[in-house]
Amino acid sequence: MVLMLDRAQTKIRMYEEQLVNKMSLLKTCVEQSVARDKEIRELKQEIVRMRESVTEEKDKAVAAYKESQSFVDSMTVYFFEGFEAFRRRATSEYPDKDFKKFEADDYLASLISEGQATEEELFNDTNTGNLLATDEDDKKTKEEKAK
Repeated sequence: MVLMLDRAQTKIRMYEEQLVNKMSLLKTCVEQSVARDKEIRELKQEIVRMRESVTEEKDKAVAAYKESQSFVDSMTVYFFEGFEAFRRRATSEYPDKDFKKFEADDYLASLISEGQATEEELFNDTNTGNLLATDEDDKKTKEEKAK
């Protein structure tokens, strides 16, 4: 009977040691998991900061390009190419009309190419001598001529 009791106590001690070892291992794993979670949160915050920084830099680059002479020059080219494309298409659709008399105003071209006017100024007809008048302006002009 004493022998059985000794064996049971030995097993209990062995199980207690295993339990202590496993508890220590579990504590280490939890600490590592908490540290990794913290690192992941910090990395996610850094990613957000970097994305915001990239967005800001992109916006700055776009704004700088829009203010550059290169941008103004390419917009001038696109404007006049579009104008010519309009005239060609209108001529093909309405062959009995003379669209060659419609020309882009040299005043507008010089403002654009010299960088003397902003986009807002170009589309404000009071600053451009009514160069870019609206359909409503055309109706008013026709009505005045009819009187």
